[in-house]
Amino acid sequence: MVLNCPIQDRPNADFLSLTDAIDRIGVNFNQLVRKVNTTGNVSNGDLKEAKRTYQQVLRLMREWEKTWR
Repeated sequence: MVLNCPIQDRPNADFLSLTDAIDRIGVNFNQLVRKVNTTGNVSNGDLKEAKRTYQQVLRLMREWEKTWR
């Protein structure tokens, strides 16, 4: 109100749990990337893990989108 800006709704609980889940996934993904950058090698297992992580983020975002609308 002081800055004459509109007040926004507080994010719902689903959104907050989504951001927490994405943060945890991001930490795991960063560890995987650091390992690849350090060793210079990418194993099939590493690639599968990266794909699984990416798909998990997409799934969580789609689930959240259903609750937000």
